[in-house]
Amino acid sequence: MTYNILIINLISIISIMFLYNISLYTHKVYNIYIIWPYIKKIGLLTTILLLYNIIIYNILFNSNILGYQFIDNIFNINWGIDSISLLLLSLLFILLPIALLSNWININNKFTAIYNILIILLGLLMALNFICLDIISFYILFESTLAPLFILIGIYGALNKNRASYYILIYTLFSSLYMLLSLSIILYIYNDSDYNTINNYILCYDIQCIIYIGLMIGILVKAPVWPVHSWLPIAHSESPIGGSILLAGVILKIAIYGIIRLILINTADANLLFIPIIYTICVITIIYIGIITIRQYDLKVIIAYSSIGHMAVCIMGILSNNIIGINGSIILSISHGLVSPSLFIIVGAILYDRYHNRLLFYYQGLATYMPILSIYLIIYSLCNIGIPLSGNFIGELLSFIGSYNINPILTIICTISVLISACYQMRLSTKLIGGNKSIYMYITQDMNNRELLMLNILLIPIILIGVTPYYITNLLDINISGLLYHII
Repeated sequence: MTYNILIINLISIISIMFLYNISLYTHKVYNIYIIWPYIKKIGLLTTILLLYNIIIYNILFNSNILGYQFIDNIFNINWGIDSISLLLLSLLFILLPIALLSNWININNKFTAIYNILIILLGLLMALNFICLDIISFYILFESTLAPLFILIGIYGALNKNRASYYILIYTLFSSLYMLLSLSIILYIYNDSDYNTINNYILCYDIQCIIYIGLMIGILVKAPVWPVHSWLPIAHSESPIGGSILLAGVILKIAIYGIIRLILINTADANLLFIPIIYTICVITIIYIGIITIRQYDLKVIIAYSSIGHMAVCIMGILSNNIIGINGSIILSISHGLVSPSLFIIVGAILYDRYHNRLLFYYQGLATYMPILSIYLIIYSLCNIGIPLSGNFIGELLSFIGSYNINPILTIICTISVLISACYQMRLSTKLIGGNKSIYMYITQDMNNRELLMLNILLIPIILIGVTPYYITNLLDINISGLLYHII
C-alpha cells in the first residue's frame, strides 16, 4: 500500500513540476495559459487514483483480524493499516479531490502548479502519518504537515495570511517539543520505536505520568482545546478554501489518532489519573467556545469555532475507556470531517467567490434567488448540530454515553453543547436564508455543477453513517477492544 501511495504522488508531482517549468521557460506567452488546465487535471487525476486505491483496500480489508494488515517494510520502517487508520485514510482521500475542486476557478494562474503540489504533498504526508507503525516516524510526519500548510496559507491566504501562518507554526511547533521529549523517553527505555514492540510492555506509573503530560500538551494544541485554541480560527479565516477543507477535515483528526496510538495503550494508568483534568478542560472548551461562537460575525470563523467544540467531544469519547465511547469518537471524527468542509465550501467557496464578503450581516434572503444553496445550507447546518439520521448525531450520542460511564456529572454538563451549537448554527443559516434580499447584494446564479458535485459527494457518506452506523462499528470493534484498559 505504501508503495502505491508514494508512486502515485511522486509521478504526479514530477509531472506537474515538468509542465510548470515548461510554462516558465516558454517564449510564447499564450502557451502558459494552455498548460495551466493540464496541471490542474493531473492533480485531480492523482487524487482520484488515490481514492480508487483506498476503495480497493476497503474491499480487501478483513475486519475479523486483530492488528495491522498489508504490512510493508520500507526504509527499515514498518507500514500498515488497521480499521482505524483505514477509515481516516478513506476520509483523507475523499477530501483531497474536493480540496482541488474547491479552488478550481479562482486559482488559475502561474501559481496553479504550486497549489496542486502543496495539496498533494500535504495529502501524502498525512497518509503516511496514518500508516506508519513507528513512533519517531509518526512524530516526524506529525510535524511535517506544518511546512506545506505554512506555505499554502502564506501564498494563497487572505490579507492577514502572514499572521495566520506564523500562528499555526509557532503554536504547534512549540507544543510538539514536549511530545518529542516524551517520545525520546519511550525510545530510550525500550530501545525500539515500533508500535508492536512498545505496546507489549508496561511502564512504571511515574514514567507514564511524565510521558502522558508531554504527549497531551502536543495533542491538545493540535486538537485544539481551551486555552490553546486561538490559532485555529485565525488559520481558517485566512487560509484558502482547500487548506480549510484539509485542516478541518483531516489535520485536526491527527490529534485523535495520536491519542489512540500513543496514549491509550502506553500510558493507560496515567490516563485514568488525568481523565478528570482532561474532561474539565473539554467541558470548559465546549461551553466557552460555544458562547464565543454565538458572538462571531465572520462566516469562516463561526465554522472554525464549531470545530473546536466537536473535537472536545471527540477527546471525551476517545478517553472513555469503553467501546461505545471510542466508537462514537471515531464516528464523530469521520462525520465532522465531512460536515465541516461542506460548510466551508458553502460560505468560503460559493458565497465568497460571488460576493467577496464573509460578514454575516452582509447576507440576507438567499432563499429568494439561490434556493438550491439554501437547501444544502439547511441540511449541513442540521448535520452540524447533530440531528438524528446524521453521522454527527451517532458520534455525539455514543461519545456522551461512553463518557457518562467515566464521569456522569461533567458529561451531563457537556450536553448543553447541543443547545449552544443549535443557537449559533441556526443564527447563521436563518440570517443567510431568511428575509428579503439585502440592498447590498446583487442577484447571482445558483450553484453550478462543480459545486453540486462537491456537496453531494460529501453528503452521501454523512447520511450513510447516520442511517447505517453498524458498518463502522463492526469494522472497529475488534481493534478497539485492544485499546481498552482492564483493571484486574
